[in-house]
Amino acid sequence: MQLANLCTIVVVPRERFGLTYYCLDRVYASTTQALRIVVVEGCAPPHVRAWLARESKARGFIWISREKFLTPNQARNIGLQAVTTPYAVFLDSDAIVEPGCLEALLQCAQETGAAVVGPLYLEGKPEDRVIHMAAGNAHLDELNGQRHLTVEHRYEFMKLADIPEPLERCECEVMEFHCMLIRRDLLLRMRGFDERICGMFEEPDFCMFARGMGEHVFFEPRAVVTYPRGLAFELTDRPYCLWRWSAQHVTESREHFEHKWHLAANDAQMQRYVAWTDAVRDQATRMFEYIEARQQ
Repeated sequence: MQLANLCTIVVVPRERFGLTYYCLDRVYASTTQALRIVVVEGCAPPHVRAWLARESKARGFIWISREKFLTPNQARNIGLQAVTTPYAVFLDSDAIVEPGCLEALLQCAQETGAAVVGPLYLEGKPEDRVIHMAAGNAHLDELNGQRHLTVEHRYEFMKLADIPEPLERCECEVMEFHCMLIRRDLLLRMRGFDERICGMFEEPDFCMFARGMGEHVFFEPRAVVTYPRGLAFELTDRPYCLWRWSAQHVTESREHFEHKWHLAANDAQMQRYVAWTDAVRDQATRMFEYIEARQQ
């Protein structure tokens, strides 16, 4: 299994730039194999751009830079243009990959024929072993002639040591873009990611669309990635973070998603999503105010 011949890792910003260094260091440390990596960045702080310019030459990864902020789906589509391998792994630039993750994702795809494979997602500090999601559900239900969205994360917030059964590879309905392996031919058939989903709902939108095209989504627990929720933000991350989670982006995404999937007005799941993003934006605002006060 030659990773560089089969798979391209596309690294994109999720809500910050400050962990890009650590994210890429952990990707390289996760395997002894040669890797093909594309890093997409839009209007990152100067110190991050300087590091990317230096390291892209030293390590040989492709660095694509834009002079404006990019939503995650915009960045993924830009990175996709540089993918020529059969598979791509889309990785958020703050995700922490554990050893063997990339090989396990690719092996699952090859053995199952799955077009989409996701790992076990942890959150917080990797050593805490707190589950963010171990496979999930995302589907539409009919109730009284109206369509409603259901999204569920298995074992969310549980300690890995406390789950009632060993985690096993299985088919599921949704994985997340913290780290997701996708077969390239599916993305070409889909014409890339929907850029009108610009603030939220990317994962259920993509995975439901893929399944609607007859493809399969799999969970591979031997692959592990940590999403460092709330950790290690820099003050220079504030402009992008608040832009990315802006009320305008969330509203535009919600309206497009509801229209695209013919959802009922005031769908309960959608309201929970919007409330969550409102909380994220408020928490981020307070966090950056705290960081700024401490630096004065």
